[in-house]
Amino acid sequence: LAQEILSSDLNLLFGNFEKIELSVFDNRTALSLIQDKFKALSVPDKISDFIVSFGFCHPFYLNALAGALVDYHTKNPASEPAISSLISALENMFLDNWGILNRRFSCLMDEIESSLKGRLVIEVMIELSSASNSIREISQALMRPKKEVSFLLNQLCSLDIVSKNADIYYLADRIFSFWLRCIYTNRLNAFSMDADKQKQSFRREMDSLFASFSEAQGKAINVRILELFNQFSNKSIEVQKKRMHLNP
Repeated sequence: LAQEILSSDLNLLFGNFEKIELSVFDNRTALSLIQDKFKALSVPDKISDFIVSFGFCHPFYLNALAGALVDYHTKNPASEPAISSLISALENMFLDNWGILNRRFSCLMDEIESSLKGRLVIEVMIELSSASNSIREISQALMRPKKEVSFLLNQLCSLDIVSKNADIYYLADRIFSFWLRCIYTNRLNAFSMDADKQKQSFRREMDSLFASFSEAQGKAINVRILELFNQFSNKSIEVQKKRMHLNP
């Protein structure tokens, strides 16, 4: 959307001008940001690293996640920072109706549903959050025509909800993807889920994420890189504007 505005409306006013893209922080800057928030709190390195990874170096999420942990231990000074306290700190943000992240994503879903009518758009987004990332995979999972799925994916791209790399589609916001997969989907599928069951489900998902993160951290870099490329086996990707097909 920004590119479109710059190339059309503003171009008429100012002519050609330099465009500088601002991306998320790099890992070192992101870690520096949350460590600054943890000045009065002794947080283990692995927890800090996990927050950087989970928040994918986005300043808004880093502030929210780190701030929640600080607030939790301010209210519970006797407890030591650990993954259990981080999960407790994040529960309300993700589960409460007025939790900052739950409210943010619920409002975003309302905007998407008002722009793109129909149940299919929700199903397509849930499939994306569950790692189905090609038109073929999504259309097969939902048993819908490729043309219909392709149209919706392109619409979601135009709204900056979905990003595309060659033939691969993915949700640009990884925490939004997590919320869709682990919280929103449960609400849709469960006839009734009380608050305690929601919290238990959330804790299991976060524990699983942290366990996967810890396991990955313990692997050699070359092993992790190989595993990454294997995830795109037999798919086309774009690297530095060059399209390449990764053989199985």
